[in-house]
Amino acid sequence: MLQMKLEQRLWRKQKNWNLV
Repeated sequence: MLQMKLEQRLWRKQKNWNLV
């Protein structure tokens, strides 16, 4: 479960980077 939270955070960060 902790990994899932971490992955979600990474995904959000990557999404933001992709947006830039």
